[in-house]
Amino acid sequence: MVSVAQSQYTLDPNLLNKDIQLFPQVHEITPDMKTTHKGVSAWS
Repeated sequence: MVSVAQSQYTLDPNLLNKDIQLFPQVHEITPDMKTTHKGVSAWS
């Protein structure tokens, strides 16, 4: 038997930016960023 569940994820940009500050090579998320991607992650 196969079961499929669909989830909707949401991100809090303020919390994400707080974590991003730990990585100087990563830029913070800004309101003008509109690009999204759908698909399966390559991580197993």
